[in-house]
Amino acid sequence: MVTEQLERVALSLGQSIVYFWQNKMNAPGRRFTATELRQYVQKHNFGTAPASADRVLRNLRKAGKLNYAVVNRRASLYEALPLADSNG
Repeated sequence: MVTEQLERVALSLGQSIVYFWQNKMNAPGRRFTATELRQYVQKHNFGTAPASADRVLRNLRKAGKLNYAVVNRRASLYEALPLADSNG
């Protein structure tokens, strides 16, 4: 039961993070901070732990669902990037 609940939370967080990333892909500059991401996720997913957004963001990149670059690690500044072309 706990595992199912965690999976539902991760799915909901993942959807919110993908929407956030898509919005950044359509925005000038495409840059965002970890704080902006956390605030967006918390607004759309009541009661989530702040670090959850960071972890899910990394997992989504590993799964090939989105792409980003770390622009400034100290400032937690990222840039949304297009997905890699799988055709070569």
